[in-house]
Amino acid sequence: MTTHVAVHALTPERYQSLLDASPHSLFITRHWVEAMCDNHSMPVYFEILNTDRRLGLLAGLAISGNRLQGRQLYFYSAPALMPNTPENLCHCLKALKHFAKINGYTRINIRPWDQQQMHLVNICGFHSTKTHEFPIRFDGYDEKKHISSRIWRNIKKAQKQNVTIHRCCSVKALDTLLALLSATQQRRNARLGNDYSPFYLYNLNRDSIQRLLDTQTAVLYCATIEDTVYSVELNVEYNLKAYNVLKASIDDAYQNGISSLIDYHMIQYYHDEGFAYFNLGGELLKDEGQGLSLFKEGLGGQKQVRHGYYTYYLTFPHRLINPLMLAGKMLPDTPAVNWTKKQVSRLLASASK
Repeated sequence: MTTHVAVHALTPERYQSLLDASPHSLFITRHWVEAMCDNHSMPVYFEILNTDRRLGLLAGLAISGNRLQGRQLYFYSAPALMPNTPENLCHCLKALKHFAKINGYTRINIRPWDQQQMHLVNICGFHSTKTHEFPIRFDGYDEKKHISSRIWRNIKKAQKQNVTIHRCCSVKALDTLLALLSATQQRRNARLGNDYSPFYLYNLNRDSIQRLLDTQTAVLYCATIEDTVYSVELNVEYNLKAYNVLKASIDDAYQNGISSLIDYHMIQYYHDEGFAYFNLGGELLKDEGQGLSLFKEGLGGQKQVRHGYYTYYLTFPHRLINPLMLAGKMLPDTPAVNWTKKQVSRLLASASK
């Protein structure tokens, strides 16, 4: 392809109307990115064109960082591609990098969530990340074949109890979710160190979740027995697609199978309502990652690789930091080195504006 590929800004309305006609991540919709905005970020809506032919669509945040960070572009997923090919992804990434440099953005960060492709491409100036997600696609789905015997035993155990599962968007349910997440974070950090945070998405917090609920972009599922809440899950739902963003349960929910039952309930609901897929989300690192992966696969999730992409600093004088970042990437994975990396990251994040 020898013709010019360029990034063009769109209005939110035009962007979303085009996006709705194409396969796309739930995390590049207008509704998601607007909910994630705060005083230091604003939404951006892009189309990537080759002359007059559209190659991709992408929405995210323009973040006004501190003096060391500069203005940055942050996307929760890769572009919606037209067509969905590795070559097209290459063209889009190159165009994004050129756009960032000429418009004074210091870095690009593209996360991997709910991508509709598994392409791994090598583009000069970009580095890649890797994770896995576990979507359940309902075309041809058969719960008797796809749900494991271990999960079935948990479901049947929970069904013997008087469990009520309901959808809601209430403040009370959100407060319960956050309280359960806080307790989960304390338990996991006690076992695994201080690396775990349930809020793994940029600007995902109480305020942004409330905005998602207010616009019906997300919904809460609660599993209760009488007045006790055992499990709460937050799902993004849009255009007959769903993604599990957060889940928290009390310990008894795992022991009596309620954690499995609430997921089974959602799977049934989405299947019956004609959803295309329900993405069970990503995986954890370290010791608990394998158990969570097995649980999601046991529910019928198909383990699929996802890649993110990011740049080092693109503009002067921020590029002077790149050798330090590159040296850190080449150092061995030891506790002392990891501690040092965290201190440098905190310094960059806390520098005065």
